[in-house]
Amino acid sequence: FKKSNSSFDLNLDIGSSFQFPTMNDLFWPDGLYSGGNPELKPEESEYMAISVSNQSSLGKIKLTASFKDYENLILWQPNESFKYVPINVSSAERTSYNLQYLKEFSRVKMQLTYNLYDSLDKDMDKKLLYVPDSSASLLLIFKQNSSTNLSLNYKLIGDRILQYGSDWADQVNDKSYGLLSFGFSKKIELGNDQNVIKANLTVDNLLDEKYISTIGYPEPGRSMNFTVEYQL
Repeated sequence: FKKSNSSFDLNLDIGSSFQFPTMNDLFWPDGLYSGGNPELKPEESEYMAISVSNQSSLGKIKLTASFKDYENLILWQPNESFKYVPINVSSAERTSYNLQYLKEFSRVKMQLTYNLYDSLDKDMDKKLLYVPDSSASLLLIFKQNSSTNLSLNYKLIGDRILQYGSDWADQVNDKSYGLLSFGFSKKIELGNDQNVIKANLTVDNLLDEKYISTIGYPEPGRSMNFTVEYQL
């Protein structure tokens, strides 16, 4: 509904999903550090999401709460030999709360996102592996002119559990880390026939942050990608 220069939207999403194990989950070659599990069962889940958004002269604000229950959740984790193998978590749940704020100025677009997560492995009665306490991102897009754009994107990932404590190992937690990315795009028109060259440069992990997703598997450092597209 709308009121003066402001509008509100309310959405409710309810459903279920079904996912077969991937070929990697089932048949990853058995080795010293990892291996597949051909006995995996398909993963099933039921979910509900409620969101409300407001659009006004101050910008667009959207709040979302989502709830998901899993049966036979597929999760890779280390065993007593510290080998990563996928298993089925017979019962798990995950709740997330999301805040999004979008504001457009004459030459700048800003998008801010903040998430809170609450998860539970009911088999272990512990928080799910790899799920952070929270995450946030800030995206800024600068329109230098009609043909040139610059962007900066900063993502912050909160604390996570990488390995549960057990008789053979201590619990391993991973501290929060932030990643900054940079983007540049340029459009060049050639001649009167309006042929166009589009050039795009992206630099991920601009500050070359050292971080990991799982124990013993460091993620890439700074990386660059440059593409050129010619349109006739």
